[in-house]
Amino acid sequence: MENAAKALIIAATTILGILLLSIMVYMFRVGASVDEQYDQNQSSLQLELYNSQFEVYNTQYNSIMDLITVCNLAYSRNAETDYDSRRAVSINIKVGSKNFQIPSDKSVADSVGLKKNQILLNGSVISIYNLADTPLKDLGILGVGNSEDKLSKSYTGTVKYKKNKYSERIWECSKCGRTSMGIDAPSECSKCKNSNLYAKELINAATVYKYIFNCSKVEYDKSNGRVVSMEFELNKVTDSDSILYWDSSKYE
Repeated sequence: MENAAKALIIAATTILGILLLSIMVYMFRVGASVDEQYDQNQSSLQLELYNSQFEVYNTQYNSIMDLITVCNLAYSRNAETDYDSRRAVSINIKVGSKNFQIPSDKSVADSVGLKKNQILLNGSVISIYNLADTPLKDLGILGVGNSEDKLSKSYTGTVKYKKNKYSERIWECSKCGRTSMGIDAPSECSKCKNSNLYAKELINAATVYKYIFNCSKVEYDKSNGRVVSMEFELNKVTDSDSILYWDSSKYE
């Protein structure tokens, strides 16, 4: 009996030990899975934050000052990573028949001694600010607007917008002048209760850039998803495009 009791105790202890070991293995695997998921989430967040620095310029309304910012950003990221081929970013700006570049190739950047606030034109270094403030004719850029113009040239004027992207209209009270938005006229003014409201063009002062740049291409590294290349093309804003300004996403 005594031996049988000892055998049962040994067996129970063994089973308990196996159960505890199984629980520990399970908890370890769960913890490892949580850590792995956390690391994946952090990596995704870091990638999103990194790319967003460049993707904010993936628009058709970039000014030359926006391009100066994105060029210096690319230069800084390339210098920080010592032009790592998986993380270096190249910028190409097309103006007429000319291409202005921030290279992602270290040998190219080193061969010309490229520094911040500089950009390449046909392999030669020029100041980004000179690019912005030199008359187009002195840059040898012809066929784009007035040759006396500069890429940085802008003017402030009145911009008229009649409706927003939801096809609502602006309604003004004939009595107190209060305005409201809606597809149809409100039954009465929310301020003075006047029932006579009529559609009106709302005039707003805004800065209109004469020369804007459209981001025509964004490329990503296939192995890590990082932005590695961006291209921009110069567009001239004509009088018929006078509604183009930095809040233009709100209106048609």
